[in-house]
Amino acid sequence: MAENEAVDQKREVHFLVDNFGIAPNQAAEVIAGEGDAADQLGIEVAAEERAKDPLKGVPVPDPTKDPQHLEKEVEDLEKAVVHRDSAPT
Repeated sequence: MAENEAVDQKREVHFLVDNFGIAPNQAAEVIAGEGDAADQLGIEVAAEERAKDPLKGVPVPDPTKDPQHLEKEVEDLEKAVVHRDSAPT
């Protein structure tokens, strides 16, 4: 029973951290009360939060591609820049 309760508490702490931006140690105190159990729970959740990759699944630029390179399709979609002085009135 105690192991299931610990898993539930950890899940609830993660919920508070992820959805409400509460610090892990404060969220652990809300869920587990004050004491060593809350401190340990806060430490575990904080370590798991640090291990998360915030950019997982997000496309990143190809490091081998020249940064000045433009795809041909993109060049066709770019609009010309019109300055105020040369804009038709």
